[in-house]
Amino acid sequence: MNRFFPLIALSVITAGLFTGCASSGSSKETSSVARAGMPPLPAGVTLTKDKQLQGVWLKPGFNFSGKPSLTIEPTVYKAVERPNEAPMRAFAVKELRSEEAKEARETGLFSGVFAEDNGTAPTNAPALRLVNTIYQYEKGGGGARYFAGFAGGGQPVIRVRGEMFDNNNDLVFVYDAKRSGEKVSARLAGVFESDEEIQRADIHDLAIDLADYMMTAAGLTPPKR
Repeated sequence: MNRFFPLIALSVITAGLFTGCASSGSSKETSSVARAGMPPLPAGVTLTKDKQLQGVWLKPGFNFSGKPSLTIEPTVYKAVERPNEAPMRAFAVKELRSEEAKEARETGLFSGVFAEDNGTAPTNAPALRLVNTIYQYEKGGGGARYFAGFAGGGQPVIRVRGEMFDNNNDLVFVYDAKRSGEKVSARLAGVFESDEEIQRADIHDLAIDLADYMMTAAGLTPPKR
């Protein structure tokens, strides 16, 4: 038997005891609510796994080319709302939109990327509209990360379903992505990082992977990160 197994088992059990510090309710309850809150896929859409995103779908013939503008609408929040997560929840909702806009601009695919208060897309040119929905969310907790951060204990969780529409309001792209303590430091030394620091890095990672997918679909090579 691996001599570290008892220590790992104890850490995982202890992390379960600390889950309540990160969010209200049991992990089993959280999982069931998260599953119940998963948005149904639009008719005719079947997600396939990408190397970095949990699920993707493209309308046949669509590949992000043609230099359209992109508007990223305010993030929709449909996950469990826990009283102790309100400030972090507000942060995640805003940060997701901001980071995706930043990375989308870096791709060079779009004539303009519109989010926050930086204007609106012209109506007489090719345009895309992205709607993001957070449907699974936990802010995480340093107590659980202390005991089992390497196994995912206490890590923030964010899962997003994104749907993109064209000028005619036709669905052209769907993605699903989950991030939870993606940085090595979040797993090995997450107790020394705040929930916000870890989740900021997770959202940044998600935005980069989404941008890289769009570039690849358009036949471009994403930059090395």
